[in-house]
Parts: sequence; structure tokens; C-alpha cells
Amino acid sequence: MSADNGVYILKTKAEDHAATPFEYRVIHTANIEEIYWDAEGACYREDGRFTPEVAFEYFWAAPVFTSSYEAWEHAKKMAASISVLEYGIGMLEHGDQLFQSFTPGELEEFFNRAEKILEQHRRDREEKRQRDLEARTVRLPAHSQVEMVAGTISFLDEESGKTVRAQVRRPISFRLSEELEVLKIR
Repeated sequence: MSADNGVYILKTKAEDHAATPFEYRVIHTANIEEIYWDAEGACYREDGRFTPEVAFEYFWAAPVFTSSYEAWEHAKKMAASISVLEYGIGMLEHGDQLFQSFTPGELEEFFNRAEKILEQHRRDREEKRQRDLEARTVRLPAHSQVEMVAGTISFLDEESGKTVRAQVRRPISFRLSEELEVLKIR
């Protein structure tokens, strides 16, 4: 099993550029890629930017440093105290983004909205899967003549009472006793 963890330094634009151009937040966590999750598109962002609400959820309690040296020193101390560290120490370069703060209510609203969007994406995917399946389904009426060139058949062996699966080795023909649904081969 993978630890999927690391010590991460999030570099962001400082709110007050006069004092320092960047801020550095340091945490130990797993699944850091989640800060790039875009709930609106139900996918990971392709623009390389983090999602502010998710980044806040990960880094809100992290100590804030004003120099990369201090951040790296803190990250090294943190990493030394962790027995399993799969990805080591990583710098997440986002010097063009501001680290935003959110109230618990704002976060709850964001994650509720994200969950609704994900649920809609799941429903859309399932509806598409059903439409695709229905488009490939053929209904053969009872008493249809069926020809089978190759494939696997299953039948009940009357002597043993067990279901037997067999490979059809030569073309066969039979008449259906009841309606049957089959999937078209693409």
C-alpha cells in the first residue's frame, strides 16, 4: 500500500508585497493533488493553478514563512520526524496566486456546491452509459431463428443439474422459445 504522502511547501504571492513578495506554508499531507481539483468541471485543473477553497482546507493551519530558506528548514525538520515519506519534500510553486482565507460557512457552501456538481456528473455519466447500452441492445422476438458462428454458451446439464459453459466450435442454428435481448458487437 502506498503512503501517497509528502511534506509540501506552498509558495504564494504575499498579500503585502512591500514586506515580502511571497509567503510559504508548510504541511505534511497525503493526496496533495486534490488542491488542483476543479469541482465545476469535475476534473483536475489543466491550467496548473490550485483551487483556493481546497488549498485553504489543506494549508489553513500551516505555519507561514516569508523566506524560502525558513520554509525549507522547517520542512526538513518535519520530514525527519516522519517514518514513511513517499514523496519527500516538494515545493508547490504558485507565486502568481494569493492564498485566500474562507469562513467555515463559505467552505461548507463551496463543498456542498461541489458535491452537487459531482453528483450531476455521475448521473450524466450513468445516463450516457444507459443510452449507449440501449443503442447497442437488440430485442429478438420469440421464435426468431438464430445463427451462431462462435461464442460461449451456457446451459443446464439435465443429468448433473449443473450449469455448463461451452465454446461453440462450429456454426449452430436454433429457434428462440422466448424473447431475448442481446448486445450488438461494435
